[in-house]
Amino acid sequence: MLAGQTGSDRLDGGPGSDALEGASGDDRLLGRDGDDTLSGGFGHDTLSGGAGGDSLAGDEAPDVLDGGSGNDLLDGGSGPDTIRAGDGDDQLLGGTGRDRFYAGAGDDVLAANDGGKEELIDCGPGEDLLFVDVPRGDAPTATPAAREVASPALLVGCERIVAAAEPHVPGRGDVHLSSDTGGDVRVGTPLADKLLGGAGADLFLGGDGEDVLWGDYQPGTAAPDLLFGHAGPDTMYGGGGPDLVDGGPGADYVQGDAGDDVLRGGGGNDRLRSGAGRDVIEAGAGDDRVFAAADGRDRIDCGPGRDVVDADPDDTVRHCEVVRRG
Repeated sequence: MLAGQTGSDRLDGGPGSDALEGASGDDRLLGRDGDDTLSGGFGHDTLSGGAGGDSLAGDEAPDVLDGGSGNDLLDGGSGPDTIRAGDGDDQLLGGTGRDRFYAGAGDDVLAANDGGKEELIDCGPGEDLLFVDVPRGDAPTATPAAREVASPALLVGCERIVAAAEPHVPGRGDVHLSSDTGGDVRVGTPLADKLLGGAGADLFLGGDGEDVLWGDYQPGTAAPDLLFGHAGPDTMYGGGGPDLVDGGPGADYVQGDAGDDVLRGGGGNDRLRSGAGRDVIEAGAGDDRVFAAADGRDRIDCGPGRDVVDADPDDTVRHCEVVRRG
């Protein structure tokens, strides 16, 4: 693992699978070959994954993320970021900042998480899916009407758009949806739903009930999944692979597993548990409880509220009132 200091650092991973972590300066991180994990830190950082299946995470400042070739996970963080995926089947995650997305070639999933405040969303070639999270009642949930949700962002090549203001599918009673092969988009109802993924990369949008969302429900699967709980106290498991698990408003249980995951509690008094890998944990508002596994260098931001975290000595912890180092 290569770690920067307080200045503006250049960290070069070279060949192999590396972990690069910046600090408070304006850093440049180069993963190059291998399945790399790059974490920028608190400055205006530039992260380049290179070849391989990489995981890149920005922070509060304006960052530039470039995944390169391979199936990458790119999380810009809360700043106004530029996120470039490159070739491969990638996941691009925005935050509260005004971001610019460039998906590139491949079948990508883009998550614009703050109601269409992005500046530019270029889906590029491939069978891409754009997910826009908007306030309740602001928008419909299906393309083409959902295209209006993303304005004033400039959309380029985005054919499939889901706007999750009030996720709903027709029918009565609770919903139990499972997939053998995966690669699905599943939308829950206002009731208590179970959305269970298979071997592919899934996008699950829970509804208003007490939902269970499980990205890789089948044993031995490790696909990158996007799980959004929304309202209600939800139980969510990412499974294997680099996943984004977002509980939304409500007292949720959010758990990662193998892979470099992004876990978000949202509003409510949540419980978040990381698994193997170098995870990013954003507990959000509320009195949260965070359990960080001891086998990775996790980044933990508890957010507002009175929070308690059990962390490994190598984890980075911010805004947590009670920290217990294992």
